[in-house]
This record gives sequence, C-alpha cells and structure tokens, in this order.
Amino acid sequence: GTLFTNPPPSLGGSIIAHALADLPDHPTASDLLTALRDATDMTVMLGCHASEFEGLLLECAESRAMSRYVAQKGLRVPMLHVGGWKCILAYWPAERLNAYLDQATFAALTPNTPTTRDAVLKALREVRRVGYAIDHAEMTEGNHCAVAPIFDRTGLPVGPLCLSGLTSQLPVKDFARRGRQVREAADRISAKLGWSGKGAFEGKT
Repeated sequence: GTLFTNPPPSLGGSIIAHALADLPDHPTASDLLTALRDATDMTVMLGCHASEFEGLLLECAESRAMSRYVAQKGLRVPMLHVGGWKCILAYWPAERLNAYLDQATFAALTPNTPTTRDAVLKALREVRRVGYAIDHAEMTEGNHCAVAPIFDRTGLPVGPLCLSGLTSQLPVKDFARRGRQVREAADRISAKLGWSGKGAFEGKT
C-alpha cells in the first residue's frame, strides 16, 4: 500500500469521529483503541473508506508485546475482499458488491488469500453469520486479525475495528473469542451512530 503522512479526510472517518466525541468522557479514537489494546495485548486499528474501492487506516494502537504487528496511520488498502476488510463488503447492497467484485483483482498475496469470486462470496456469508471477519494470514503471512464493522444508523458499514496479532498472539483457537470481543467493541461505537443493532447480521455465536 501507499503511506500518507496526512491522509485526506473521508466521510466514514468524520462520521466515526463524531460518534466517539459523544461517548462518555469524550474519549478520542486513540483512547478507545488503547483500552482495547490493553485488554487484549494486540495491535488495534480503526479504518474507513478512502474511496469506493480502497480502505484507509485512520488510527492504530500498537501492541506492547516484544514481537507484534505494526501498521502506520494513512496506510491505504486496495483489496477490500481480502483480510478483515471483508467485514465491510459483507454488508454492502448486492449491486454495490457486484460492481466491486467485477473490477477486483483476485491476486494471491499469501497461500490463504481468496483468489476466486466464489471464495470471496462464501467468506462474506460467514461474516454475516457471525458478525465479524477473520484474516487467517490472507494479507500477510504470519499475521492474523479479528475485525468487526462499525455501522451507521441505516445499518451500512462505515469502517472496520481490527484486532491484529502474530499467529502466536492470535491463534486459530482464539478466533471466535476475539471475534466476539472486537464485535462488541464495534457495536458500542455503532450504537452512538444511531444503529439499532437489528438486521446487521444473521446470527450471534
């Protein structure tokens, strides 16, 4: 991806910032990410749409572990169907999703990257079933993520909240537990955007 020192403003980022300002004690995004990082000892990231086909990393609270995943604010992600960004695509209307997939490049970044449209659609169905996405080393070998969408009042996703760690920090056996944990944190932000909590995903685990 391309790194930007001062990323351009985005609608999703502005919406999330306003929601955070309304939370008790007016915590910043950094405050909330830091609290989740301290509770999990993993790197925590907050993103939003930079454009229709690109994601943007807004904030990052880096793990304090000696070995950890590191990402820089301003990182752009051009493949939304890979990794944790699947939690955004999973809730797009069919027309918008198909427009994205029609132009997507299903290149393999790692042996675990979904490389067909059918594989992506299957993964998106699973996201909708459980309410979070798992990045099982799809974007970067040796790195796992549990990611949940932040919804606006209409039930559309405006950005992902991500727990990220090395495979030793986030092993497969912990995917469901960490997925539920990050989903609950994202839901609290979504509620401040007016999200009712209904109809966003098909079932809870």
